[in-house]
Order: sequence, then structure tokens, then C-alpha cells
Amino acid sequence: MLRNISNEQCLEKGQAKRKRLIEMIDVTAQFNPTDKFSSLYLVSEAGMGKSFTVNKHLEESGVPFYNITGSTSTFALGVKLACINFNNPNLENLIVSIDDCDDLLANANSCNVLKQMLDGNREFNYERSLLSQMPGFSDEQTAAISHYSQEGRMGFRVPVHNIRFIFASNIELPDDQKLKKARTKGSSRSVILSHRNAIRNRVINGNFILKPDEHYGWLLDVVYNTTCLDGFNFSDAEKFRIMDFMKMNWILLTEHSIRTIEKLAQIMVSYPDRFENIWMMDYIKPY
Repeated sequence: MLRNISNEQCLEKGQAKRKRLIEMIDVTAQFNPTDKFSSLYLVSEAGMGKSFTVNKHLEESGVPFYNITGSTSTFALGVKLACINFNNPNLENLIVSIDDCDDLLANANSCNVLKQMLDGNREFNYERSLLSQMPGFSDEQTAAISHYSQEGRMGFRVPVHNIRFIFASNIELPDDQKLKKARTKGSSRSVILSHRNAIRNRVINGNFILKPDEHYGWLLDVVYNTTCLDGFNFSDAEKFRIMDFMKMNWILLTEHSIRTIEKLAQIMVSYPDRFENIWMMDYIKPY
């Protein structure tokens, strides 16, 4: 059980995982021309700060990058990529970080678009009519899409060989064993899992779905070694109260994220005389 493992042991494991995340970002941002697998797919439980860490580290490193955030359809992604490279006429190397990949992994068509971006010709390819979308485009979007359209062909194509993608997702891409198991069972999901497995085989996969001690240690590192709770002006003792509550009730907690810690902190300030009772009522699963 987590409560039987020391905070020091948990912190060491959590720091090792967070350090590995930074290393993977750094290697991706080196743009080594010999790398066959040039993009990075990061997966973890929600609320671990993947996207924040990626974008903050890239910004501090001075690496040219763009962030595409929010639930993004395949078409919307293509328009954004068209604008990015339209404003990058020499196709200089850059990073595009993408948050929330659910829609991009939702079906065979969207997965096939990702495969083309990550392998072979390395291009985004949209092959449908644009007549209904064009009236809603901005001037920049219209110019970018026109630049990447070809006369006599529907849609548009954007070269992305200069771009390294960093995907931050809560969806785990299945490995070969999980795909084989799904096929053996005759699962109806085996088709989409096959497409996601093909994407996994085209990227560097960073799996940060952690064991409880690693997960708790990750959160400890965030609380004590980042600006996560700076706005509350807490002492180490007050931070310990929050983290000890999480540790002692880990199995029963309804959520285990950085936002959870921030919400517990806010309750601590708002209800100084009975915050622990509020914590128990609001964040512990009912029996």
C-alpha cells in the first residue's frame, strides 16, 4: 500500500519519471536528421501537467514551437498546420505540440491522416471539398489553404517534414500484444486499435501511466519543486497536510491530479477550521 512507502522513496521515483519526460522532449527538439522516428506521443492519466511541462520547457529552451490546444478535428488541425507553414516559407524546423488527441484518434480516417503525417511523404492530406468551409476562413487561412491547394484536386496538402510533433494524450496507444489479444477475442474495437497501433509504431511512445508510488511522487515533486502552489503562500507544513491527506486516502480519492491539489489548497484557505472534513466529504468515494 502507498501509505507504507516513504515520501522520500515516492519522490525519488516521481522525479525520475519527470526527468525522463524532459529528456524525451529535449531529444525530440534536437531535430537529429538521422532519427527515423521523429515525433513523440506522451500518454498519462489526466491532470498530470504533460502539456504544461512540454510547452513551458520548449519556451524556456528557446525552441521554435507552436501549441495546438483543445479538442481539434482533423480538418481544424490541417488548417492550423497550413497557416503555420505558410508563415514559415523556408520550412524551418519547428515543434508542434498538440493537446487532447481524442478526435484525432477517433476513427480510421483521422488515424490515416496522422499516419501520413508521421511516415512516408510526411504531409497532411485533406481530400474533401472546401466549398462549405471557405466562407468562414480568415484572410490568413484563405491564403494558406489556397497556397497548399492544387488545381483540379479537392482539398489541400501541407508538407510537414520540417515539423516534429509532440502529442499529449490520455489515450494509450495499444502495443502489439494488446492488439493481438483484441483480435483473438474478436473485439469490435480491434479495427480502431489496429490503426492506433500503427500510429504507435511511427512515433516514440512515452508512457507515463504510473504506479501509485510513482504517481504520488510525481505530484510531490510538482508541489515542492515547482510554482504550483505559490499563489497560496503555504509553508512546507501546510503543503504536507495536503499531500499526506492524498497519500493516506489514495485508493479512496475520486481524483489524483495537480488540479486536485490546487482544489484541496483552495478549500484549506476557504475553510481553515474544517477543511479536512470538507476534503473527506468532497473527494473521498462513498462506500
